[in-house]
Amino acid sequence: IYFIVDASSSMAFGDAKKLRYAKKVCAALAYVGLANLDRVSIVSTADKVMDRMPTTRGKARIFKVFRFLKELEPTGVTNLNDALKAFVAQNKRRGLAVLISDLYDPEGFEKGINVLRYNKFDPFVIHVVDRNEGRPKLNGDVLLYDCETGEDREVTVTPGVLRKYAEVYDEYLASIDRFCVGRQVPHIQADVSTDFDELILRVFRRGGFLR
Repeated sequence: IYFIVDASSSMAFGDAKKLRYAKKVCAALAYVGLANLDRVSIVSTADKVMDRMPTTRGKARIFKVFRFLKELEPTGVTNLNDALKAFVAQNKRRGLAVLISDLYDPEGFEKGINVLRYNKFDPFVIHVVDRNEGRPKLNGDVLLYDCETGEDREVTVTPGVLRKYAEVYDEYLASIDRFCVGRQVPHIQADVSTDFDELILRVFRRGGFLR
């Protein structure tokens, strides 16, 4: 089982709730894999593979997982296509690839997931979301700042703009669902406001994690 944790700067947006949630999900599922005597490895990504925890086995190794995840810091821009091309080049042994990410990729989340599919990995997508991002509390003239690229843009926020933004945000979430369902990729939407125990139960009810 490979765990691919998105540690790009967007995962730190909103007081890093998404990255903390991603770490907790990764730790819990890694423990299940280790207890099941699966070989477990973890990599962190942005536009490339940033760091990796070498493959390990046995539930006593969970502390190795904790140490690795504790050190992860958000940095860089998101490019799932480039990052996952590097991942498959570095890992010739195929297996389950659990992608834990907010999927905010300007080039399209589809490309990265397809890299895993086309290279004979079994992708399992855990889409980390913070619903507050889809309903920002903004009004009037604001300067929007991209936390990954540093680009900024002046925008006048009106109720109509907020409604349109909410529609686009919801459609983006729906497009991820359609893509995964259409390609039979198991996926879970992991809202940071969801009780953690409930989310882990949903992963196992969904199926596709343990073989």
